[in-house]
Amino acid sequence: STFTSAYTSSGQFLAADLPSNVHLLSFTYLQTNQFIIRLTHLFAVDEDESFAVPVTVDLSKLFPKMQVKSITETTLSATKQIVGPAPSQVVLSPKEIRTFVVTF
Repeated sequence: STFTSAYTSSGQFLAADLPSNVHLLSFTYLQTNQFIIRLTHLFAVDEDESFAVPVTVDLSKLFPKMQVKSITETTLSATKQIVGPAPSQVVLSPKEIRTFVVTF
């Protein structure tokens, strides 16, 4: 009782719900203001007419209290950069997992 009155014990981390066919697989601290974010598409091709389709997620709008300064797409293990700066809007195809290093 004392703890819950003194501290915030719940809150909303994301600004909006992710699409129903997308899951935030991980949000891992890397270093100051930098996190590894993995998103996964939950459905396989032809698994569902409505949900087994490519979907777009805007990473810059997901986190209401943090301003995204840069987004870099990496390999699944986040050890190697895939391309230059990634766009804030990313498309996930069915069963795809994409990994990003996001700096706030």
